[in-house]
Amino acid sequence: MSSLPPTSLRHPQPPARAMFRQFYWLSCPSEKREIYLKKLLRALALAESEALLVGLTPLLQLPAQNPRQLQRYLGTEQRLILFDAHQSFHPNAFAQITGTLVGGGCFILLTPPLLAWPESADLETQAVARGSQPARSGPSAFLKHLSQQLLAATQVAEMIGFTSVPEDALELRYLPVPENPWLSGASVPAPYLTEEQAQLVSRLTQLWRSERSVAVISADRGRGKSSSLGLALRTQQAENWQVQVTAPEAAAVGALFAMLADAQTQVQYLTPGQLLQAHQSADLLIIDEAAALPVSFLSTCLQRYPRVVFATTLKGYEGNGRGFALRFRQELQKVAPQFQEWTLQQPIRWPAGDPFEALYHQLLLLDAQPADVLQAAPIEWQDLSYLALAPEDLCQDSATLREIFGLLIAAHYRTTPNDLRLLLDSPGMQIRVLRNPQQQILATLWLAPEGGIEPELAQAIWQGRRRPKGDLISQILIAQEGWQEAASWRGWRVMRIAVHPEAQRQGLGFRLLQAMEQEAKALSLDYVATSFAAEVGVVAFWQAAAYAPLRLGEQQDAVTGSWPLLMFKPLQLHLNTWLPQAQERLTQYLRLRLAKGEVLPSYLIRAALAARYAPTPLSQQTLERLAGFAWAERGLESSLLELQDWLIALLGQEGRVHSSCLSVHPLAEPLTDSAVPTSSLKCFSDQDWELMLNRLLRLQTAAQVHLSQGLGPKQQVERLRHCVAETLSNLIRHAESATKTCV
Repeated sequence: MSSLPPTSLRHPQPPARAMFRQFYWLSCPSEKREIYLKKLLRALALAESEALLVGLTPLLQLPAQNPRQLQRYLGTEQRLILFDAHQSFHPNAFAQITGTLVGGGCFILLTPPLLAWPESADLETQAVARGSQPARSGPSAFLKHLSQQLLAATQVAEMIGFTSVPEDALELRYLPVPENPWLSGASVPAPYLTEEQAQLVSRLTQLWRSERSVAVISADRGRGKSSSLGLALRTQQAENWQVQVTAPEAAAVGALFAMLADAQTQVQYLTPGQLLQAHQSADLLIIDEAAALPVSFLSTCLQRYPRVVFATTLKGYEGNGRGFALRFRQELQKVAPQFQEWTLQQPIRWPAGDPFEALYHQLLLLDAQPADVLQAAPIEWQDLSYLALAPEDLCQDSATLREIFGLLIAAHYRTTPNDLRLLLDSPGMQIRVLRNPQQQILATLWLAPEGGIEPELAQAIWQGRRRPKGDLISQILIAQEGWQEAASWRGWRVMRIAVHPEAQRQGLGFRLLQAMEQEAKALSLDYVATSFAAEVGVVAFWQAAAYAPLRLGEQQDAVTGSWPLLMFKPLQLHLNTWLPQAQERLTQYLRLRLAKGEVLPSYLIRAALAARYAPTPLSQQTLERLAGFAWAERGLESSLLELQDWLIALLGQEGRVHSSCLSVHPLAEPLTDSAVPTSSLKCFSDQDWELMLNRLLRLQTAAQVHLSQGLGPKQQVERLRHCVAETLSNLIRHAESATKTCV
């Protein structure tokens, strides 16, 4: 491979996409960057007027585009990009804007002097600071990682008319590129830009002739995925179909709608949240950037629409398609085993094998992968080592950092380049891993410190006057739940947990949590907790690990429609009396929300009321009134209060069944004699649970339940009487058995 001399770069001429993209790194003092930038542009024969400047201050009379507001440039084509990182390096912005640079274009990165850059006052380092945690001392680990990778990938540029100035710590480096890109000799008919794009459109239109079809399209950025979907929709306009399109952000489907500008098609964009609430179908649903959406949402769409296309970016700031494939493939094979899958490889804006693309993938770990593990035999716990890692350790060991970030990408649908900076630069962040004897990472935890808030600040948080960064769990407990005493508690928040795809279903997640909890106890921490967008499988995992729900957020995620759920596990005895109070507050608050008509999914109601650490016993009077409803003629309305108490007691035992594979938490109190036996839970069908929730907690009318479940008013009451009678009978048998044992 021969290197293109930097002096030979000229303003790109058509066909621009046939040329590799150029990258220059100009490091110098901030006050001199405009002078040296002008010299560099002159040496490269590039026009300032055609540049897009990303940064916080204007340069060369160019307006600065805020790194946090680049969405409007997605889908555009840029020939010259100036990325000014003297005040801030925003990882997501860097990932976003690099994909807009066309073949033959030039990207210039401006930074402080090489040695000084990691030590510089970067606003993004301040942005990830945390309220109660001491500021991170020393250089930015993220900027150190970045500079190390850039130094390894670039070479010093000796350019005519551009002399280095030692006293300014000036250095200009460039990315070597091949002289002659490989180009396909085949011609592609308009409006297609690659052979793959033409083939994909043809295959999609053929597939859509079926009454039922599912397609998965994967591609790295810049392969024409979204525009291909738009071209395919153009060919369907004669069908007069109703088509719905959704994506995490409208900007993600800009290229799709651009292809439909003059087409007579009925295509409607809906946010994922709107799509869930619409309760309407269409002939075709297209989900772009599906990797950035939860699997539960994708599964719902799969069941509702006759034709679905899941499109996802393999390596991108929007989410990660490799993790999507791992998480969602099982669901696809179960529901739609005949689904079709295509991957686009050919770039449409630059030649294949573009070195600049490889560079930003490497810098931001967009191409990070878990270790290549061949796991033939079951994993033995004693063969694994538990290891604590700090960001400084990861900065010195890029291979381990890539393994860990690769696991996070594979396990979580919203892992972005910004997460890499948060992990490396936010104070107090910790990583825990399980390694096999081959030193490969099989599971990882990302932990954030919580608590230890000063009394004066805690009072201001409780009063609603302050909301500092960080300490999410502590601030929720203080501000939203009103527990001022939580300010002094110290704990860990589990931000992410990931298990290697080849080592799942072997209990490694639970083992890793247990090892971390033992470490936290040894450090005299008060609790461990987590907060996440609730999904059925995720909630079940944390319930099985004996974490208790303490708060259900009041606002759904604007993109996915998921509800935030806080789950908590006490580690010290002084929280033994507090936790049941906190759970009782959640119970009463949830009853209020449901009575007001708030629409919450059934699995979430059951999860929020499950696994009570101290179940509230039913009084003798309550049991008598329940018996009157079950075996006599007491009406539903006159028994409603007791029925609500009964159902909440019933749900409070449900989590104990789910977590039966683990030992009961040591702080959990034993069942009282008047608690509902867990054996009652096994006899109820999903329809029974839905009926109980609808009539007793959601307070729906008999007519509403008849519409949703098809049960008449008499059938509803008869079924409720049967459910109550079943639990009371079990309770009597449980009490008689206990009496005989005592005798």
